[in-house]
Amino acid sequence: MLKDIGATHVLVGHSERRQYHAESNAGGGRQVCAGAVRRADSGAVRRRNPGAARRRNHGVDHCGSSSTRCSNDSGIGAFSTSIVAYEPVWAIGTGRTATPAQAQAVHAFIRSKFDRVDGTISSSLRILYGGSVEAANAAELFAQADVDGGLIGGASLIADDFLAICRRSATMN
Repeated sequence: MLKDIGATHVLVGHSERRQYHAESNAGGGRQVCAGAVRRADSGAVRRRNPGAARRRNHGVDHCGSSSTRCSNDSGIGAFSTSIVAYEPVWAIGTGRTATPAQAQAVHAFIRSKFDRVDGTISSSLRILYGGSVEAANAAELFAQADVDGGLIGGASLIADDFLAICRRSATMN
C-alpha cells in the first residue's frame, strides 16, 4: 500500500515505538530486512535515539551498538538504499537541539562504524539529524560535514516553518 501511494522509505526504530511497544535494536534490524520494505524497493530510515545514554555522555556508544546490531541483522547491503537518522530523545518535542558540533560528532561516529564494514556504503550513506530542527538552526546543523539533512518533526506540520527550513538549507548547497 505504501508503494502504491509513492512512499520510497519507511521509518523504523522510532523512539515512540521503542517506548510504547518495547521495540529494540534487534526489532529494528528485522524491520530493515522485512519483506514489506524489501519488496517495495524502499529504504528504511533507521532512527538512533540515545536518550538517557546521551545524558550520561554515552550517546556515541549507544549509536555504535545500534548501528552494529542493525547491520549485523540486515546485512550491510540493506544500507545501500537506506537513510540513517540520529535524533536524541531529549530533543524530541522539547525545543532543545544538539549543538552543530555535537551532531557532527555523532554523525561522524555513525559514518565511521559503516566505513569499517563497507567504505562505498559509508561514503554514500545519508545521515540526517532530527531533534528540534527549525529555521534558526537548520543552516548551521546542515553545514556540518557528516550531517546530510534533517528529519524534521513538529516544524514540518506548519507550512511556513517547514518552508523556512527548506530555504535555509538550500543556501547551504
